[in-house]
Amino acid sequence: MPFNNYDIYLPLNYNNGQLIESEKFKITKDELISRFGGLSTIPGGSAFIEGWWKRGDIIMKDRIVIYRVQVAGEYDDPFWPAYKEILKQRFNQQEILIQIHPVNNV
Repeated sequence: MPFNNYDIYLPLNYNNGQLIESEKFKITKDELISRFGGLSTIPGGSAFIEGWWKRGDIIMKDRIVIYRVQVAGEYDDPFWPAYKEILKQRFNQQEILIQIHPVNNV
């Protein structure tokens, strides 16, 4: 059976710069661990990743953490589109990036 890593990019701040409440991350972490049996954060600890993107003529900057879960099965699980909508509402975002990476175990 194939395995895939699902990387969920979560912002640390709302669009107005205010920190997102830690409880929202805890809820998300608990949901994912309950459903998939485990979770990793990238980077670990209290570190974060900086990301930039262009919207029109403005360059946007974000601080993010990535939640990674490893899942057995194919890409077409209907859980993911529905969960993405939950995360968009929970974190008050227009978009949440979820990337899927096939795992090749050696």
